This record gives sequence, structure tokens and C-alpha cells, in this order.
Amino acid sequence: MMSFSKKTLIVSFIGLMTVSVFSQQKTISLYSEILEETRTINIYFPLNYEEHKELDYPTIYLFDGSILFDYLVGLYKYNSDYYPPAIIVGVNQIDRNIELGVNTKFTRFFIDELILKIDSEYRTNCYKLVIGHSLGGAFVLNSALKSKKVNNVISISPTIKKKEFDLINIYNKEYNEKSKLKIYIGYGDNDFEYLMKDSDRVYDLLNKEYSKLDVYKDEDHNSAILIGIRKGLDYFFKDLIFPEYLWNKLDENLDDSIFKNYFITVSNFYNCKIHPLEDDFNRLGYLYLSVKNIDKALSIFKKNIKLYPNSSNVYDSYAECLETFGQFKLAKKYYKKAISIEKKNDNDHYQLLSFKSNYNRICEKINLENK
Repeated sequence: MMSFSKKTLIVSFIGLMTVSVFSQQKTISLYSEILEETRTINIYFPLNYEEHKELDYPTIYLFDGSILFDYLVGLYKYNSDYYPPAIIVGVNQIDRNIELGVNTKFTRFFIDELILKIDSEYRTNCYKLVIGHSLGGAFVLNSALKSKKVNNVISISPTIKKKEFDLINIYNKEYNEKSKLKIYIGYGDNDFEYLMKDSDRVYDLLNKEYSKLDVYKDEDHNSAILIGIRKGLDYFFKDLIFPEYLWNKLDENLDDSIFKNYFITVSNFYNCKIHPLEDDFNRLGYLYLSVKNIDKALSIFKKNIKLYPNSSNVYDSYAECLETFGQFKLAKKYYKKAISIEKKNDNDHYQLLSFKSNYNRICEKINLENK
């Protein structure tokens, strides 16, 4: 079906009790040797994380997790057509005034313990995005500039004191000599005046090729984070979606090397494998189906099934390709598979009706063949 559809934590940290039952969202207690205390961490996993064994996922780390985690997860689910599947880690604060800003001890906990443990336990790739607001905005800037383990930053209304500005300035100069770091900074035009000026000063230090500054009209210090998370995600994830101008070029040339080379370039930038999203693969398959290139179309739809085996739509698309070229019995098998998965997963009423209609149609064609 041509569509742009939707796209445990078992932590055995030092002295931590393990849990064996997987769920899409978990709250865990994690003991830190660096902080010498137990921290609460919220984790959200992509739909069908356990079944998609072929995929490694981007990780999003969010500070002030006890306040913002549910908002981010809801936003992510609502925009699942546009955001790649990702693991979201919400870090709760006990005393944010001490922990955030530029805090060497909490930075060490984040970089040397939390990231290390999440990477060792779960299928993460090298795409690490950190999100922070106010003091958390300064913290994520500092953490990313200090460590190559983080390569993407959303810093909203960062509260940056003079000492913190000096450290960020030093780290930024060192980092720009070694690696690429993408930074998004945002604040409301009704925010504190000193904060707006300091945010502009930090932005002036950054490599403009890999950074962006947004000012939100009619937003203040507290409201900026809500729009800032969404704007920041849009800024980062646009690179992981095959762009429309290249679709136009691909349509004209029918050269899928344009598609492949785009994701090679993105993968090289982050130094890890970035797979196309399910919908991008699906659209590419239908492009070749429209010009009757069966080998190319079937190959693309098969690859989509391999990468996203628990998506009902990839089986429906593959079945439609088989049906177009007269392979009715095999098409029936995959239409049936699409129905079965849709019932198990989303159970979308309209999607099910469409799949069942396709299944009934192929059954009629098979019956006519047998007469």
C-alpha cells in the first residue's frame, strides 16, 4: 500500500536488580558510582523494538525527564510519520540547580555511565541527540562539546553564566578542530533579556554550517521548551528523510544511486549506518513499480520487509507488486500477512479494510484463474 504510514530495559548496572519482562516504556532505578546514589531513568522504545533485530536506533537523551519525558514521547508518537524510530531516555533530576548548568560530576555520570550502559544493553547506533532547557540547555551544550559521544544538541533557553560561557567557548574551539557537531539553539522573544543575549553569544561561536538559532514569537522562558523540542527535532530529522528535491531528480532520471548515495553521505557524516525510513523505501519501490521494473521494485520491497518486518504495510506493498506482475498466489500470502500483523499491532480500522479489500481481490483473481 502506497502510504506515508507510522513509522527491557534490562539494566544490570552496578548492584541493580534486573527485570526480564519487556515493555515499550519503562522506569528504572540505576545506581551510579560517580554520583554515589541511585537515579531514576525513563526509557521509551520504538514500536516492535524486540522484533526489528536488523535495526540499530538513534538515542535521544532528555534532561528534566520527570517533567518533559511524557511530552516528548507523546510528541514523538504523534509525529511518527516524520521521525525515525528512536530510543528515548529521560533523565530525572534530584536537584537541577546543582546537577545542570556546567557540572563536571553529573557530566561524567551522563557520558561515562549512562550512555555507556544504554549502548551496551540496547541496539543503539552512533546518533546521539541530547535535549535540555534552561540550566539543562547549558548542560547539554557543555556535555556535547566536551565529549564526542554526543553529536546532536537541542538547547532551549540555555541559562549560561560567565564561567559556563568560558568553558563552552574553550570546548567548542577544541571540538571544531576534531569533529562535526550539530547544535540547535532556541528561545522565546519574551524570554529574559540576559538569556537571549547569552544564547546569541554562544551561537556566534558555533560553526554555522552545523548549527541553527530560532527565536519563537510570543513565547517566554517556560513555554519555549514545548515548541523548541518540536522545532529542534524537525531540524535534526529532516536529514534522515530523503528530501523532496531529490525525489524530483530521481523521478526524472530513474537512478536509484541518487537514493543510495544520499544515505551513504548521511551515514558518513555520523560515522554509522543510517537506514532509510520505511516510507522512503516504500516510495522508491512504487516508483520502480510505476515504470514496470519488476526486479528493481521487488528487490526494494524485500529490503523494506527485512528492515521493518513488523510493519503491516511493507507486506501489503510487496504483495501489490507481486499482483501487478501476475504472481497471484504469492501475493495472496503476503496480503494475508499484512492483515495478520495489522490486527496484532495498530489494528487501524481503515488500514485493515484496505488490506482485506486487497486480499479479497486477489482471491477472486485466483478463483478466475482456476476456472
